[in-house]
Amino acid sequence: MGVLVAVFSFFLLLLPSGFCLVMSVKHAASTDFVPCCNNFISHRIPQSLVIGFVRTSPQCPKPGVLFETKQGLKVCANPAVHWVQRYIKSLGFN
Repeated sequence: MGVLVAVFSFFLLLLPSGFCLVMSVKHAASTDFVPCCNNFISHRIPQSLVIGFVRTSPQCPKPGVLFETKQGLKVCANPAVHWVQRYIKSLGFN
């Protein structure tokens, strides 16, 4: 129960900071959609919530990392930030 309260509180803190506006979709030259990050999350998300990630396309205006959480949320993060690099490494990818 305590974990559920902590997770719920964490996401309540993210909503006012523009969490809902962290990702946009850019249409590539083909019919594929390429996710691009317009903004990055300003807080470190708990690593225990992260289940995977993808890097944004080189076609995007700025590089980004799109983390996926256990709840299915997609969160844009700055790949230059230390905690983002650690999460990528701990997930077994470079």
